[in-house]
Amino acid sequence: MQVNFKGFKNIGYFGTSRSAMQRDELPKSNCDIINIQLTDDYNGKDLTQYKELIKKKYPWLKNETNPDFLNFILWDKDILVNFQPVKVNDSNLDLMTLLANSLRKIACKQQKDFELNKDYLDSDDLSEGFLPMQNIKDLINNDKTFEQLAMTLHNPSSVKKGAKSMLDEFTQIMMDYFNS
Repeated sequence: MQVNFKGFKNIGYFGTSRSAMQRDELPKSNCDIINIQLTDDYNGKDLTQYKELIKKKYPWLKNETNPDFLNFILWDKDILVNFQPVKVNDSNLDLMTLLANSLRKIACKQQKDFELNKDYLDSDDLSEGFLPMQNIKDLINNDKTFEQLAMTLHNPSSVKKGAKSMLDEFTQIMMDYFNS
C-alpha cells in the first residue's frame, strides 16, 4: 500500500484548445478538465476542507461519483465544479480560492510525487467521474485502448502543464472579475 503525503492523488487532465479544434463544424473554444482525488496528510487537510466547504455552503456541488474527488472544468470563461456551473462573485471567493490553490499545488508538484492507484484505474471514479454525462469506457472499444487513454490522462508531465495552463486562465478570469 502506498501512503500519500501530498494532498492529492489520481490526478487526471484533459484539454482542448482553439488551435486543436480547427474543423469548421466544431466551436472554436477552450476546454480544460482536471479531476483530483483529495486527501488529508501531515501537510494539510485538503479533503476535510473541501468536504466542509461543500457541506456548509455548496451542497449542490457534491461530487456524485465520489465525494473525495474534485472535478474542475474551464470552458472558455465558464467554470464548472463537479459538472455544475459556478459564477464568480463575492460570495464564492472561498470556492475560487480552493480551486486556485489546488491548481497551484498541482502545477508545483514534483513529477515523482504523483500517485496513481491501480484500483482507481479500474473504478467508476475514472470512467464515470471524469467527463460530464459521459462514461469514458463508452468512447473506447477495448480495454487496452481504455488503459492507454487512462495513462495519457494521468501523465504527470501533462497534468502539471494542464494545471499551470488552467491556473493562468483562471487567474485571468479572477483578475477580470476584480477589475470590473
